[in-house]
Amino acid sequence: IIKIYHKYTNLFGTIQFYDNLLKPVMYDIGQQWAEGKLDVVTEHVCVNTANALIKVIDKSQLIRSTNRHYKGTIFICTPNGEQHNLACNIIESVLLSKGYKVYNASPSLPADSVISSLDSISPDAILISITLTDHIQTTRNLIRKIRARFASLTIFIGGLAINDPNKTYDFSATSLYVIRNMMLADAIKLIRSTIVQTQTI
Repeated sequence: IIKIYHKYTNLFGTIQFYDNLLKPVMYDIGQQWAEGKLDVVTEHVCVNTANALIKVIDKSQLIRSTNRHYKGTIFICTPNGEQHNLACNIIESVLLSKGYKVYNASPSLPADSVISSLDSISPDAILISITLTDHIQTTRNLIRKIRARFASLTIFIGGLAINDPNKTYDFSATSLYVIRNMMLADAIKLIRSTIVQTQTI
């Protein structure tokens, strides 16, 4: 998989590797597991292999990313009970390569732990990833608690749970942005432009 990564990124780049190869393959693996076509052991091995690859990618990009101008601090988490964090690790990898300081606290954090961490870190934005629709309400509760403590902190929500075109979920809150069915490059542009606006206010 490392050889595939190097061959692909030499032609197209890391973001395209994540978008065009890793994400579709992992989505297909998840679907096969959900349909009973793949056993849980194989699914776990695939996810762990993907996460190990991301660590290798991050290490290879470390020197380049540390030479980039600091662009802001982002806190990444999942709602309480959400054990899937591959998407968090992918977005962390891309954000690090672009010069952001990232605190990836996924998976599964109680709301009080999130609030406490935000208090001590004071990030420019929080990114919440939701893979399972079962955790939509938990995410709404988390957002309410964040807003009660941080009135203007920028919140981004993304993940497989909100990508279904036949379903819409209301996350009514100020300074909240939903990353839905977006390519990574477009998601990074949205995050960058939003943070730049808040930093200049």
